[in-house]
Amino acid sequence: GINYGSFVESDEIGNIIGDFHSGEYMFSVGGSKKISDKLHIGANLKILHSNLYNISATALSSDLSSVYNIENASFTILFKNIGRTVKNYSNIDYSLPFKIQIGAYSKLKHLPLAFSLVYNNLQDFNHLSSNLNNDLTFFNKLFSHIIMGWEFGQNRFKIRGGYNVQRRYELKNDSYMGFTGFSWGVGIKLYNLEIDYSRSTYHIYGSPNYFTISTSLNNIFKKYNGEN
Repeated sequence: GINYGSFVESDEIGNIIGDFHSGEYMFSVGGSKKISDKLHIGANLKILHSNLYNISATALSSDLSSVYNIENASFTILFKNIGRTVKNYSNIDYSLPFKIQIGAYSKLKHLPLAFSLVYNNLQDFNHLSSNLNNDLTFFNKLFSHIIMGWEFGQNRFKIRGGYNVQRRYELKNDSYMGFTGFSWGVGIKLYNLEIDYSRSTYHIYGSPNYFTISTSLNNIFKKYNGEN
């Protein structure tokens, strides 16, 4: 979830009349099933809630996916945000951003280097903003769905990079494109902890940084049971 924090509410001449909180939250539960040695399917159910000032909205959503594995490679298809709103901000019935994605992942056999390729928004060929759809050629639109990435390293240390073509088209500055659309990150594994840092460039004037610490509960439980 995202907690936007507390805000001071004032009238048009600056008199403080109160305060309010805003945030957006998601609760998710999911599972997967092995169909064969090469094929897996998975699904999840999500409850989405948004609270902005004195209005709120709630939605139910689900994702469905399948993964097909072969030697050193895998192929996926994902149906994302299947569902509808239960409560809207207003009387307007908003639809969820349904997406279809297909992807491929491959790892080199004799080198710790992996590549990924995703074709996003398969359900909508003209998925860019209207002014871009009018200006771009057919092949520009075709490649605008592509998201690519790579990862180098194994076990204790990894370096990652990525490129989102749609983000590059929609958020670039005409006078200076910079690294808009590119992302990179590093990952370190210490004992049972995985520490990751990444930076994704949305615009030349500012980019978000992400810092994640994760662990496996199975490893913790195994260690606890072994000591007792």
